[in-house]
Amino acid sequence: MPDLVDVRSRGGDVELGLPESKYAVRTAVKKGDVTVNVAKDVASGHSVTVRTRNGSIVVGKGGKSWTLS
Repeated sequence: MPDLVDVRSRGGDVELGLPESKYAVRTAVKKGDVTVNVAKDVASGHSVTVRTRNGSIVVGKGGKSWTLS
């Protein structure tokens, strides 16, 4: 399980699959939607930050891999 994930995109959708756990999730998007389907806990030692300018963000359960599209 990752302790730190920081994903940035200038344009395009970001889809991130994470192992089952609780995460301190931060997202930022200018134009697009955000969907977070993992357990959130601001005090978690597993920090996830995802940013994109134009596109949607999806953070969900997905094992040990992630994809950027």
